[in-house]
Amino acid sequence: MASQRYDRVFCMPDYHDRYAPRCYRCKKPILPDEVFCMPDYHDRYAPRCYRCKKPILPDEKSGETVRIVALENNYHIDCYSCEGCGLKLTDEGDAFCYPLGKHLLCERCHLHWRRSGAEAPISDL
Repeated sequence: MASQRYDRVFCMPDYHDRYAPRCYRCKKPILPDEVFCMPDYHDRYAPRCYRCKKPILPDEKSGETVRIVALENNYHIDCYSCEGCGLKLTDEGDAFCYPLGKHLLCERCHLHWRRSGAEAPISDL
């Protein structure tokens, strides 16, 4: 399929590359009725993970955005972990989240921190 502009004929990919509107930020060609390309749209509007500060993006296969909301903050599934020991937290069993103040802790670290009376958990996370 071809398209014409100023009496010149272009194939659709060349026409799109040359004359399509550009992303406001990265200047890549964008689809009609959009302002940003998808990567820049996600970078600007996707919820941010409280732990790593990166955008929480939709899954490539399902298109669904999966996130954990705890203490009014968003987390990637892999970033939802104990601030004391790094244990990946879940909603069941020994890895359940026991928040203390604004901190996500596993049961063991929660008890240790409460008994020690420390101001904040000791962590390298």
